[in-house]
Amino acid sequence: MPVTKDSKKVYLTHASGSSAEVYLYGATVTSFKAASSEGGKVEERLFVSDTAILDGSKAIRGGIPVVFPIFGPPPTDATAFPYHSKLSQHGFARTSIWTLNSEFETSDGGVVVELVLNPTPEITSAFPPPFALSYTLTLTSTTFTASLKITNPGSAALQFQTLLHTYLSTPSHLDALVYPLKGLSYKDKTRGGNTFVEDREKVDVKEETDRVYAGVGPEGKLTLEYGGKEKGGVEVEIGGFVDATIWNPGEKTGSAMGDMHAKGWESFVCVEPGYVSEFYSLEAGKEWVGKMVLKVF
Repeated sequence: MPVTKDSKKVYLTHASGSSAEVYLYGATVTSFKAASSEGGKVEERLFVSDTAILDGSKAIRGGIPVVFPIFGPPPTDATAFPYHSKLSQHGFARTSIWTLNSEFETSDGGVVVELVLNPTPEITSAFPPPFALSYTLTLTSTTFTASLKITNPGSAALQFQTLLHTYLSTPSHLDALVYPLKGLSYKDKTRGGNTFVEDREKVDVKEETDRVYAGVGPEGKLTLEYGGKEKGGVEVEIGGFVDATIWNPGEKTGSAMGDMHAKGWESFVCVEPGYVSEFYSLEAGKEWVGKMVLKVF
């Protein structure tokens, strides 16, 4: 069967041998295994910490957590954001239980599942604005697509930030390169949150890196090379999202994380499509879609 499930996870299996798994907790994708478009063996393309907490007591460290309706710490302006300002880091989507709504195969053999999150009494007590989230995941032989649809069924505009916090596995963060980012402005959280303009053709993450690049989307593509095109990597196609966060905690910050195994930061680079430089205002009765396609090469 291309889709199986248990009480905690949904599993997708493609005829080619590629596979994926997603927890209902947080709709967090914790595995995407595929061979490259040139062939070769099926390998894991996402990173999950060996010490990630998987019992639902906190967000899963790794995979693809869903960030909504805020990115990072809550906004401090309680007048402009009376509900958002009371939320925890990265909001509630990554720590809520989602529901498997549908599953099917496409005409060309793709395996698809849709997960949904609607307001629960617990969510509404903390965040009253109405919303609906639909998360469609599609697996093919060499690609994995995550499409997040946000609907505003209310009578007033819905303010939100959102992001797919994608941990891409890499043989070594010291050799990893991300591009094209040259010419884009970015906010560097390791340098006081100040804004700079990227002047490098390819961006490395040899040191602690925490940057939000603006202007990547709403249609664009980033490439993570493992250390030269010939060594392979992953292309990240972007639709709807306008920003991208490039993150690796480095040794000092990574060592202080209780759910990061020893030297785990050496094995991933986060390339995270999002709408986070500002808040999106979604009109009543409208919907917004952000899409990410991971393609192995």
